[in-house]
Amino acid sequence: MDIEKIKKERSNAQSIFTKFIKNRELFNKKMFCFFEGEDRKYYGSRIEKYANIPEEEIIFYSCSGKEQVLKLYTMLKNKYKNVQKMFFVDKDYDKMESKKELYVTPGYSIENFYVTENAFKKILHKEFGINSIDRDFNKCLNDFNNRKEEFNSQIIKLNGWLYYQKDQIKRKGIVYINYQNLKLNKIFDISINKLIIKTNINTQFLKREYPEAYEINDEELNKYTKIFDKEEKLRGKYQLEFFKAILHDMIEKNRNREYFEYYRNNIGLNPSVNPLSSLSTYAETPECLKEFLYKYRNFIK
Repeated sequence: MDIEKIKKERSNAQSIFTKFIKNRELFNKKMFCFFEGEDRKYYGSRIEKYANIPEEEIIFYSCSGKEQVLKLYTMLKNKYKNVQKMFFVDKDYDKMESKKELYVTPGYSIENFYVTENAFKKILHKEFGINSIDRDFNKCLNDFNNRKEEFNSQIIKLNGWLYYQKDQIKRKGIVYINYQNLKLNKIFDISINKLIIKTNINTQFLKREYPEAYEINDEELNKYTKIFDKEEKLRGKYQLEFFKAILHDMIEKNRNREYFEYYRNNIGLNPSVNPLSSLSTYAETPECLKEFLYKYRNFIK
């Protein structure tokens, strides 16, 4: 029995549509929301807060990826015009914008909202108990920003390569590439006070890791890399993996009485356990998302 296949079948567009239709008696009473995978963990509390819709008035549907959410959006937007509904997807490397009932992240994905300076400041304060007037605060903040800049200067080439692969697949057809095989700890040793680059990300390295992928030369890779002129365009999953590694290192350094001026008691944070939920309260809420949700504030009378 292929468990993953069954899960995908249960969360594809047709299966979710069937569930949606079964709830037709709630069409004028509830808000129907459709998400990629586990993204409801980020959006749920924000729908409640900015759209002012209580959780019990929301029907959540988790779909097996962006493509399935967009299929449902197409299936439902005209025939079910009077049903209150929202759809949420990541922009990824696509050229998409938000429209009526459909919210598209301004950067690559919701994970990018988690890996910001403001989010890090909140974690320092609330999880590590470090006040903004403490010397450790500025030390951590400066080191975090420096490590992130160093990390992004390297990972940008991998983003350029991924964008190239997506472009070639559109032009020439699909090749199977398991991107999950590439672990960041194979390329970096990430800590708050030092980033060690184990291997350079270049065309030779990428060809060894992904021999089945479309080949690219250095000139083409540089061209595609230039597309990523803003941090929020970088692939969110890599950004979040970096962030988790930084937080783990800080927790370990505190445990070993290293790095910090004082030992910090009662740090209960575990960034690897359900990070979309556990770090959600610290993640940014962009103005475009607030504006999208404000339009639904009169849904509940």
